[in-house]
Amino acid sequence: MNKILIGVFTFLLMAQTILGQNSRVLFIGNSYTSANNLPSVFQQCANSAGFFVEVASSAPGGYTFQQHLSNATSLGLIQEGGWDFVVLQEQSQIPSFPLGQVQSDCFPFAAALNDSIEKYAPCGETVFYQTWGRQNGDSQNCANWPPVCTYEGMDSLLQERYQMMADDNLSIVAAVGAVRRYIRDNYPTLNLYQADGSHPSALGTYAAACAFTSSLFRIDANLITYTGTFTTDEILAVKEAVNQTIFNNLLNWNIGSFDLDVHFTYELIGDSLITYGECVSCDTIVWNFGDGETSNELSPIHVYNPGIYSLNMIGYHCGEVSSQTAEIFVEPQTYIQELNPTGFIVFNNNLIFREEIKNNDWILLDIAGRKCTSIQYQQTNLSHLPGGVYLISNLQTGENRRIVINE
Repeated sequence: MNKILIGVFTFLLMAQTILGQNSRVLFIGNSYTSANNLPSVFQQCANSAGFFVEVASSAPGGYTFQQHLSNATSLGLIQEGGWDFVVLQEQSQIPSFPLGQVQSDCFPFAAALNDSIEKYAPCGETVFYQTWGRQNGDSQNCANWPPVCTYEGMDSLLQERYQMMADDNLSIVAAVGAVRRYIRDNYPTLNLYQADGSHPSALGTYAAACAFTSSLFRIDANLITYTGTFTTDEILAVKEAVNQTIFNNLLNWNIGSFDLDVHFTYELIGDSLITYGECVSCDTIVWNFGDGETSNELSPIHVYNPGIYSLNMIGYHCGEVSSQTAEIFVEPQTYIQELNPTGFIVFNNNLIFREEIKNNDWILLDIAGRKCTSIQYQQTNLSHLPGGVYLISNLQTGENRRIVINE
């Protein structure tokens, strides 16, 4: 039994918006989204990089995921469908609360929103908007929950919980909080907060917009040419932060983790092909066995006739295609049984010797023992002979083996 692991050759037409095409992005959040009109700033950043986007939002102040599930505007926008991306932003403190509380007050509603997005925009992608710790920690909840008493403590919990939501819902993260932390650590004189120490300043919103543009379209932030009213130093700092945090580490935020991808291994046992297929994000799978037969199963079993075939597995999702191909050689099962069944085979009237056999020690005899031909090559064609039973005779040992040709 030979188990063969073959290389994956994937030709993937990504469903991400292609340069110059339109995409639709919906923001579901609260004042962290509406402050400084983040959707509009994102639109300007994306357009400046060559991605033409339509944006919409539902962002009442202080709103939670749970409240959005009963908000007619939020639900109506989601149910409108056709979104390429739907951004979800929870109330700014809730994800940093004790895990048990987050598991009851946040995660189920994040999942419900994601379910609705998948229902009405099955070709779209959910994006969790990772927010940030307050400038000096969460003074409201510090006494009862010390981990949020500092910016670092609160920010770390927010990053952890947004990642959990993304992982649980097979979604990506727009790591705005991580971008802001990079700026705080490396450019401490830049102000990312409004006076309340919570909401984003104009520069904070610009950093978020650049983070979204890089995350959604998987681009280097330096391709963004929109500069607003910011100084050159501010712009360079933001783009460095986005690249170091997001663009250079896309998989850290699940970006690309759920792209359509097919791959398989297989075992060939005699003439039986046993496949082991895997497909990420497939709507439809098609196997083409190369002999006119197909299958839509994930891991089909197929029986071949002797020959050489091109085996192809193809996955489809929302206009994307991913495939893998392998060449399959199926040997005839008419092995010579009398002496050495692995010595040689007859395939399409070709006498084929294994490499370890000295073919010049053999001659071909008819059934009456008359010499028909010498065996001079590793592969000798016998199609010129009449059909019937023949003997392969070893000149050194006198051993004979029967074969059948032209029948």
